[in-house]
Amino acid sequence: MTQTAQKTTLPSSTLSEINEKMPALKQSIILEETRAPRQAQWAIIVSAILICCSLVAIILTPYEHSITSTGTIATTNKVHAIRPLFSGTIETINVHNGDLVKANDVILGLDTHKLKTELEALFLTTQSLQVVADRLRAIGLNQEFDTGKYPNELEKMVSEQKAIYEMQLRNKEDLKLALSTQLEQKRAQLALTLGQEHDLRQQMENAEQQRDVAKKLYEKKLGTGTDYRRAEAALSKLRQELANLINLSQEHRHQITEHEGKIIELEAKLRTDALTEMTNISKQLTQLHEKKIHLDDQIKAMDIKAPITGIIQGIVAKKIGDDVSGDMPIAQIIPLENLEATVYLKPRDAAYVKQNQSVTILPPQALDMPRQEIWGKVVNVADAPLKTESSTVIPVTVALNKSFSGSDPKNTVLAPGTDVSVTIFTGPYSLWGNLVKPLRKRLQQ
Repeated sequence: MTQTAQKTTLPSSTLSEINEKMPALKQSIILEETRAPRQAQWAIIVSAILICCSLVAIILTPYEHSITSTGTIATTNKVHAIRPLFSGTIETINVHNGDLVKANDVILGLDTHKLKTELEALFLTTQSLQVVADRLRAIGLNQEFDTGKYPNELEKMVSEQKAIYEMQLRNKEDLKLALSTQLEQKRAQLALTLGQEHDLRQQMENAEQQRDVAKKLYEKKLGTGTDYRRAEAALSKLRQELANLINLSQEHRHQITEHEGKIIELEAKLRTDALTEMTNISKQLTQLHEKKIHLDDQIKAMDIKAPITGIIQGIVAKKIGDDVSGDMPIAQIIPLENLEATVYLKPRDAAYVKQNQSVTILPPQALDMPRQEIWGKVVNVADAPLKTESSTVIPVTVALNKSFSGSDPKNTVLAPGTDVSVTIFTGPYSLWGNLVKPLRKRLQQ
């Protein structure tokens, strides 16, 4: 079988259309060939813009910056050292290391037997002096000495003072009676003298009349001169006797005044003597009262109490019966707040640290206890660097919100000298603010 090849021929109209469209097709191909490099250039430009924006964002966008270093819990005056005020012998021990105590809890008790014995003796001495003072007051104020208000321990003392009181009263009454008797005698003598004086004055009146009659008779030559002189002599004698009686009356009056004064003086002297003795006893009572206050304070101080609420640390190993002196520290209390830690930073790190920046403190890992961060803040950045053997550092002090980890104070107690991990949050950090801007300022300078 013979095969025959077939030949296809395009119509003349189709060829003419193709020839007409060929220039436009060539132009389109040339346009596409020139557009491809331009798109690639735009893609590169857009990519460059995106990269620049990212760099600007990285430079300008702040992010949280922190510095972590090792610090040490500082020993400050906020940690209370416990010292007994007085020396003594340990009688009770109520706490151990790590115990939580509240303010005024008794930590340790010292023996008070000797002090209480002194206080009892002082009480008896004071009461005895008070009995004497009451007796003197009763004498001075002329009152009854009440002996029913004193304790039985002072029965002997009260009986003695009661006897003295009664003896003083008897002596006073005896003296007063003797003076009163003498006074009555002087008054009786005065009355007798005044009576004699009255009689003598009447005799003088009669003698004067007799003298006057004798004088008239003598002048009229009816009587003798002897009678006249005898009458005058009798009158003179009576005058002398009257003068003596008047002097004697004055003497009796003076003696009566003296005896009345002695009676008054007797009462005053008893009051004065009682007042003088009471003044001396009052001084002694004041001294004894001051001594009692001192003993009371000393007995109270034998119960050594916690000054603040906190954790007992560093208690001195003592047992009951041991002696402690007044200047011996027996323990220290770590407060539950307001502790400080010191961290040493390199100068380039310390440049970012400022006061009041937030801080977290991570305590050391305790046995079977969780490690939890403790918050705090920066309270001081040293102005001058500290040079060590290997480097130069800046001391930074941070304050802790509390001194223990977690909710239980016994979890982790940060005693002075404890090493802790300190993280200081220095705030927002950006390349522009922390590198570019400072560098630009330095270049401008």
